[in-house]
Amino acid sequence: MNYDNKRIAGLLIFVGAVQFVLAVIISEAIYSGYCVGQQAMSDLGNWSLAGNSAAIFDVSAILLGLFVIAGAYFIQRGFKNRRFTSLLVMTGVGNVVVGVVAENIFLPVHSVFALVIFVFWAASAIMSYRFEKAPLSYVSVIVGAVTL
Repeated sequence: MNYDNKRIAGLLIFVGAVQFVLAVIISEAIYSGYCVGQQAMSDLGNWSLAGNSAAIFDVSAILLGLFVIAGAYFIQRGFKNRRFTSLLVMTGVGNVVVGVVAENIFLPVHSVFALVIFVFWAASAIMSYRFEKAPLSYVSVIVGAVTL
């Protein structure tokens, strides 16, 4: 099989996102009393609140960040767009830091990098319109704008 850089990038980011979504669902199920509508997602990674679910959530956040950074490498090779690559790398770094520095360890750092994740994921979604065909390109812009 001969895969190009763009497909490898897409696969890496897809696998990272899917494993994270599954880990969040598992963490929510394990965390006794967790309420999506009343608590922040970061509470799932808080060792003093979440117990065992924190390990699942934090490791998954780190993995997501590593998958995104690896995907950014292949995106740079495939699209040769440093701005887009930089947005993805910052998103990946944000995910790694949020996974390493849980909110109960050092809240200011956790909060700053959680904000980095949201801003750079949204900006990445908006900028990805340049590399997608309609109608997906429109959906990316809308999702990114709503996220911001």
